[in-house]
Amino acid sequence: MTATLWASRSDRRRISRARSAVLLFGGYDGSGNYGDVLQLAATLKTVRRVPGSPLPIAVVERPHARHAQLLLRHPSLLEGAAFVHYQDGTDRGRDGLVALRPGIAPSCSATYLYGGGYLNHWWGARKVALLAAAERLASPRPIPLVASGLQVEEATVAPGGVAHELLARASWLGVRDVGSLECLRRHLPGESGARVELAGDDAVPVLSQEPAPTEPVVNLHLHKGEHVSDDAE
Repeated sequence: MTATLWASRSDRRRISRARSAVLLFGGYDGSGNYGDVLQLAATLKTVRRVPGSPLPIAVVERPHARHAQLLLRHPSLLEGAAFVHYQDGTDRGRDGLVALRPGIAPSCSATYLYGGGYLNHWWGARKVALLAAAERLASPRPIPLVASGLQVEEATVAPGGVAHELLARASWLGVRDVGSLECLRRHLPGESGARVELAGDDAVPVLSQEPAPTEPVVNLHLHKGEHVSDDAE
């Protein structure tokens, strides 16, 4: 099935007129996971500090387009971001999005793979396919890549795994846990393994900006999915 990329008309204009861009891929796929939204917000803050003011382009899943648009009501977090929506097939839908052609993004672009635990047997192949399709918006060849806040599954990043070649070409990899650090250093070749560092979760800088409470506060995120626990009940 053919994969296609879509955007709003205004974002398509911004992408086509940009002089440089950073393509953002991460845990936020357009659905409303609070932690993933914070990771995206922190990544956008990082991109805004890059010289030349590249356009940040968040790549998400088209079925979640409505939620991604709702996020734009929070400009303090997501100001300046353009959204590209990935879809299997060419159904035009009724969401007002328009198709994007390869090469529409500036050739001066880079890929930023930001936080999350999605490089696993559930979503790893999907995320790698999404990234490969979206990078062709800027170039038919792979473009520079960095990553932060990753949590990885060994079978996905080991030689022969769906994300091995992708991560092996990264100029820098930040991971959020010691297990991922050891795994990537073990499986990436030579210099690539030396470029892996323990950077923590991307969402932490956003959370740490809140004023210190007078009483302890616990932020509890509940999810019954099998990817969270093998005993969801």
